[in-house]
Amino acid sequence: MLISGLSARFINLPATEVDGQIEDGLRQVVEFLNVDRSSLWQFSEDGTRLHLLNLFAMPGLPPTPAIPLSEQLAWYTETLRGGDTIMLSRLSEDLPEEAIAEREYFSRTGVKSLLAIPCGLASR
Repeated sequence: MLISGLSARFINLPATEVDGQIEDGLRQVVEFLNVDRSSLWQFSEDGTRLHLLNLFAMPGLPPTPAIPLSEQLAWYTETLRGGDTIMLSRLSEDLPEEAIAEREYFSRTGVKSLLAIPCGLASR
């Protein structure tokens, strides 16, 4: 019902209101799932870089750094680029050995679990 309701908001929505509705939708997802943050990222046209599009984080959390994740988190980026979902309920146990930079980044930024779903890639 949540997804259906969120999707219905975008029918006939003026372009000037899209970002606000996306951010409110991310807030609803955070509250519904009882998680700390939710965000949307997009690959660049050439498929080499990830860019943060929208974010909602619970108050008091450290901000999501505006770093090019694709440069610092190679395993994360390549996994998503390959079309695979990343679901990590316990980062310390679920990250593969090769995800050294990801382990450090998530620890430093306070991320304890993660769900990343590739919804579509820019044409390459």
